[in-house]
Amino acid sequence: MTGNFLLVRLNKIMQFEKGGGMVKKVLPASPTLFVQLLGIKSIGQFNKDDRTYTWQINGLDKRAVNYFRTVHGGVIMGLLDDACGVTIYNCYGVNSAVTNKAESAFFKPLRPISSITITCQILEETGNKIYLNSQLSSNNHLIAEMNAVWTRR
Repeated sequence: MTGNFLLVRLNKIMQFEKGGGMVKKVLPASPTLFVQLLGIKSIGQFNKDDRTYTWQINGLDKRAVNYFRTVHGGVIMGLLDDACGVTIYNCYGVNSAVTNKAESAFFKPLRPISSITITCQILEETGNKIYLNSQLSSNNHLIAEMNAVWTRR
């Protein structure tokens, strides 16, 4: 049942041209299912000139916290990786690359009620590798940063 739901959802988001395998992008109207599980209903804005994705989030679901009542580091890494995926999607289309490597650093704890800004930018492309930097901040304080390498398919 879940697989069919995801396939139907994907078909609503993307339209494939017949012949030649070209992908026609239709920007998603809602965030990924992972992000929706965190209580996020918004999507960000992509700037094609500098290939930067910016995403404003007004708090997370309280179930995203750890025992210290701060947002779990794995959730933060997931959000940063999701921003990388949306950035690549906006540049190259669906299923064009996958996460190869992701290194994260955490600077401050994040409360689930906090207003969050995530930015992601493509820094460089070499061969089939795409290098990205993604940052999560709250109230003008850098909370976490991820440097990621994605591999084109």
